[in-house]
Amino acid sequence: MKLLHLGAEQYRSAPGAAWGYAGSAVFAALSPAALFGFSAYLLSKAALRPGILTLGVAIGSVRFFALSRGASQYGERMLGHLSTLSFSARVRVALFDRLEAAAPYRLRPRAFSDAMASLNGDLEQVQNLVLRLIGPLAGSLVAAFLATLAAIAFSVDLGLAVLAASLVSLVGIPWVSYRLTLAKLRPFQEARRQAYDAALLLGDTFKERIGNRQGAKIVDRMQNARQSFQAGMRRIYRVQLASNSAQSIASAATLGATLLIGLHEVAVGNLNAVDLAVVPMMALALLENLGQLGAEFATAASAAAPVKRLETLLSLEGRQKPPEGMDLPTRTPLEIRFSGVSFSYPLAARPVLNNLDLVLPAGAKVLLTGPTGSGKSTLAHLVLGVWTPGSGAITVGGVTTHELSEEQIARAVTYLPPNPHLFAATLAANLRIANREASDEELLAALFSVDLAGWFHTLPFGLNTNLGQGGVPTSTGEAQRIAIARIVLAKSANVILDEPTSRLDRATEELVIEIINTVFAKATGIFITHSEVAAEGLRYDTRLDLAGGFN
Repeated sequence: MKLLHLGAEQYRSAPGAAWGYAGSAVFAALSPAALFGFSAYLLSKAALRPGILTLGVAIGSVRFFALSRGASQYGERMLGHLSTLSFSARVRVALFDRLEAAAPYRLRPRAFSDAMASLNGDLEQVQNLVLRLIGPLAGSLVAAFLATLAAIAFSVDLGLAVLAASLVSLVGIPWVSYRLTLAKLRPFQEARRQAYDAALLLGDTFKERIGNRQGAKIVDRMQNARQSFQAGMRRIYRVQLASNSAQSIASAATLGATLLIGLHEVAVGNLNAVDLAVVPMMALALLENLGQLGAEFATAASAAAPVKRLETLLSLEGRQKPPEGMDLPTRTPLEIRFSGVSFSYPLAARPVLNNLDLVLPAGAKVLLTGPTGSGKSTLAHLVLGVWTPGSGAITVGGVTTHELSEEQIARAVTYLPPNPHLFAATLAANLRIANREASDEELLAALFSVDLAGWFHTLPFGLNTNLGQGGVPTSTGEAQRIAIARIVLAKSANVILDEPTSRLDRATEELVIEIINTVFAKATGIFITHSEVAAEGLRYDTRLDLAGGFN
């Protein structure tokens, strides 16, 4: 298991911390039993007026274990948190290494945030598993063994009673609690998975689902899963309550059994009255410390799915890398080819693309039109490697996209989203996102190429003018042209423009269309639009209406 491997690495890097945590856990579990045992001995012995040395030893032991109980519990918490947080940091680094290699380069913001939130939740459950179960369980096992030996020193029968009680509290009740929780957890986990998948799918593919009534079905499924999820939570809480009740009954039964055995041993002369008080009180304190283990095992059962998910992510492999020297040229027009490509979203009733063949020679342009949900943006995301075709192949510059990392594709093919974002920063900083080495002269040339010379001369500080919040506001048309200027600075020869004239007035739209025709005259281009003005004004070689075929 990858998590165990990471745990072994953590131990090798800091064995002292691991042993310190284990030692403090043992002392934290043993101190209450020792404190109760010596307290019972002191009270019983004091009634018989023993010598001052005997009382002094007993009083010193009580004080020692009273202080060590709190100190050891604090040490266990502190060292446990330090070890757990170090382990968690190691797991997070490994997870991000895997995700960087295997996950889409251009994750959508909502999908990325949801995925990270899910990972954080899984990691928290694993942290709780390490902190609240593994350390306390190891300490309790050693403490139960030592308490059994101490009881045997008084009487074999008392030792067997303490051993039986320890087995019930350490093995029996936790095992039953774990199995019951697993049985209750299966429908709960399935409901959680369905609710999460539906919510992620609805947010991630909202644009493609407008108008085809798939969104309403997903919302209904999400609501049903949420209700099942809540019912599953109630069942798990009932198991935890039953486990705590069983532990209380076991503690009471153990106290009664040790008292009865002790009374018999006193009657036959094997024990004295002082010894009779020690073992039951020691057993009571030991079982009190074990009382939460059943509930913790129920929690451990609920961590099985997160552990499995983390193991799956840690086992991810990156995409197959192209052979040496096969990196795509970044400033050369490339051929883009679809060969029998089909694609369906999860839970979708029908495919978005079905056996699509399309050849876009280097320097050629295709205009994608069609109603919302017909697959225009999906086609663009397939080229970028955000999605993988269900069947068929997509090649960029003769290399299939599954052989390329998303970063390699992004360097060669520039994507302009429908709503380009401007950061609350200077104009120069907003432009240099595309080319960090660009000189001021190159920035100005890019701005002037998209007809922003007049706008630029109105800025109070030129390239050092702040845009966005707290700075100079920009219109939609100005933001659109600044985004196109970025592509100019990047010297992109392959572009995907997704609704480049959306939300523009007629005059600005016609201006942006002319800019696109001029700036990308020699580039390989995929133009996506709903606008009839753009469809008539943009220069292209092929028009593909995804609702009706090629033109």
